[in-house]
Amino acid sequence: LSVCFGLVIYFLSYISREGLGIGDAMYFVINGFLLSLKENLILFLSGLLIAFIVSIVLIITKRKVNNNSFPFLPCLLPAILGYILCTV
Repeated sequence: LSVCFGLVIYFLSYISREGLGIGDAMYFVINGFLLSLKENLILFLSGLLIAFIVSIVLIITKRKVNNNSFPFLPCLLPAILGYILCTV
């Protein structure tokens, strides 16, 4: 099921003309082999929360970003570090 979650994100990336990014989707497909569906969903939702905070800061500071988008994968870094620290 966890790999299917990554495939759904890949399909949504294809439908949205890479609004999320195929690289991000492939990360979740590969991550599906290592993590359970619950862990993958928590990782995705925490990445969305961090991306939300970053976008609010960008809007408040009125910073310009290329094509009004920024990469999603770096927003997953704090969630990945938190996962590693909690499982050790």
